[in-house]
Amino acid sequence: MLYGLFDIVQNVRSDPNLLFFCLVHLDGILEDDRERVSHYVALSKDYKAPLPVIKILYQYLYQNKQDEFRPHRDVASHVLALMIEHESFAECAQPARDFLQYLMQQPDPKNMTLSINAYTFALLTILKTNDLAKEFATK
Repeated sequence: MLYGLFDIVQNVRSDPNLLFFCLVHLDGILEDDRERVSHYVALSKDYKAPLPVIKILYQYLYQNKQDEFRPHRDVASHVLALMIEHESFAECAQPARDFLQYLMQQPDPKNMTLSINAYTFALLTILKTNDLAKEFATK
């Protein structure tokens, strides 16, 4: 089921309601039990058909900048931050750095592409990773 939800987020562009349903469902599964994030990350290590879930969510954030997708981006950033926090930095270094850059490049609070709550949660969550915290502190 998780594979199918991430596959929809990766490949469907024409149905914003379906995308929002999938993102909210992915977030709800994590909110019900945060330990399930290991199942999400395991999808990228599947020996038959690995699915780069962290990269998929980052690309989703980057590609959907229209205002009507703001709730979608908030949910996607929440799931993405939890996955980056859980995954070892060596396994997700580039997408994690890209996400940190995305967060650091947000304009003033009135024109952010994420809500202030989603932005704060994502930033505080990924900065628990020492390598990202060092990068944040030096830029």
